Amino acid sequence: MALFVYTKKPAVSFITGSIPLLLLVLLIALSGCAHKADKLKENSNIHYRLGNEYYRAGNIADALKEFTKAITLYPEEPSYHLMLGFAYSARELDERAVEQMRKAVELDPMFSEGHIGLASLYMRAGDWDGVIRECGLALENIYYKTPETAYFNMGLAYYKKGDYEASVESLKKAVSMKPGMAVAYYNMGLAFERLHKSDEAVASYNKAVELRGEYMEPYYRLGVVLTKQRKKEAALRAFTRVVELAPGSRSALSAKDYIDLLR
Repeated sequence: MALFVYTKKPAVSFITGSIPLLLLVLLIALSGCAHKADKLKENSNIHYRLGNEYYRAGNIADALKEFTKAITLYPEEPSYHLMLGFAYSARELDERAVEQMRKAVELDPMFSEGHIGLASLYMRAGDWDGVIRECGLALENIYYKTPETAYFNMGLAYYKKGDYEASVESLKKAVSMKPGMAVAYYNMGLAFERLHKSDEAVASYNKAVELRGEYMEPYYRLGVVLTKQRKKEAALRAFTRVVELAPGSRSALSAKDYIDLLR
């Protein structure tokens, strides 16, 4: 009688002989998918770079087309949505712009530039709480390269809300990170004026014009505050500088009235 002897060898041979073939097929398939994905991303980046060139040149129509193509090919890149949002904003299509920028921060909640983009749109809409919220979210990313931008925008938003103390604090943080930010010192001066801190306002305006000698607005406010402080000669110098810098402006006309009054 023939005996059937069960051994594991054939089974092992069958399985081990088949695994390399299955793995090879799988690796080839995955390699093909990865290559295809890389190609899509590469092509999408070409459209994105073209979109940036058109955007910088002011050709918004073609920028919109290129950013849209980039997103169609690779929708998971936050920066594509951000720039499409900016292009929509340039056409004053703010609802579409907000939609794209929200998509950017949904894809990457730590995408600070996306939050700042949203803040700029909320600033234009007068949504000061939205500005403050988005700037705060941008600052949660410790790798954010320009936090002074977020603090500056927060300073403006707090000023518009009438919270002048918070405005000053935010603007102080901005200039602590970027000491040459003349516009932040100017806005700090405005907040100090609202707080009836004239000496601090004068110091802020002086710092603004020290950093940017052609900056007309702080010279005008400096003249006003110095007039209130009865510092006639210093006020005259400030108003004279306003007329020199912007002779045809409304500020210059007002400065001339002050000059006539002080003389």
